[in-house]
Amino acid sequence: MDSSPDSNGRPALPVELHAATREKHHALNTSIMARLPLCLPPSTNTPLLYAKGMTVYGQIYFAFEQFLESSLASANQDPRLRDIYQKIYFPSLIRTTRLRHDLDALKSTLDEHLAQEVDQLVKDSQAFFSGVTASLSEKPHVLLSYVWAMYLALFNGGRWIHRQLASAGAEFWGNKTLPLSFWGFEKNDDCGMDGENLKVQFKTAFMEASSLLTDAERDEVIEETKKLFDMCSKMVLYLDNTKSTEPLAQSSDTEPVLSGLSTSTLSMATLWGYVASSFAALRPGYKSAWERRVAMVD
Repeated sequence: MDSSPDSNGRPALPVELHAATREKHHALNTSIMARLPLCLPPSTNTPLLYAKGMTVYGQIYFAFEQFLESSLASANQDPRLRDIYQKIYFPSLIRTTRLRHDLDALKSTLDEHLAQEVDQLVKDSQAFFSGVTASLSEKPHVLLSYVWAMYLALFNGGRWIHRQLASAGAEFWGNKTLPLSFWGFEKNDDCGMDGENLKVQFKTAFMEASSLLTDAERDEVIEETKKLFDMCSKMVLYLDNTKSTEPLAQSSDTEPVLSGLSTSTLSMATLWGYVASSFAALRPGYKSAWERRVAMVD
């Protein structure tokens, strides 16, 4: 992927994103590195925490993927934005259907009252979905923030996390077919083994899409990505301390605030922070702590 400056002498957007979020990325990584095992045996004997966490943090995928697909389907879409969206839209990357299928499978293995807890959490986390949608409606070009952070997190951390989750075994997950399709990619010529071909295609397409932004829009994409990291850090800190079960609240500036999730969601909340913090540093030759850790287990 070309990371050379653009025609205005400005660094490529991925390079700017890395520089702007490096400290936040490091801080978040440090705070959650030890928490991944909490949603797996021997810390727990049920996938309830995983189901709750993916219910809540899946809202970000549900929100921006719905926004992307709805925008592409709209006859009134601005031509330049449509061009941007078409470049970053990869059907093989869409996670919504996979995650909903996983969650349905997970709930089917849980006791009735535990499944009801997951269902209640769907309602409680709607403000998170609404907050992301509001941000995108106000500044539709910042969709690049969500696409970049969330899909590269999936590419760079997903394979390792998938292995950790799968290691719990079929008995833990309650089904021989593990409800972990969210983390996978089809092994075909388009995706390659573990999505490597798709990752390269996505990075190239993202560069092409970002070249269509104005300088002001690029600045807003960078700021939105920083907010996304801050949001994940706030989730970790809040969920470490909360014992409330009140519904999710939303602040006046439309940023979702996790103000009502029980401590039972903590384990997967911190796992999601792990995922969201793991998109690769794009400076040539740079390897983050996450990448070095993944390299050691590959």
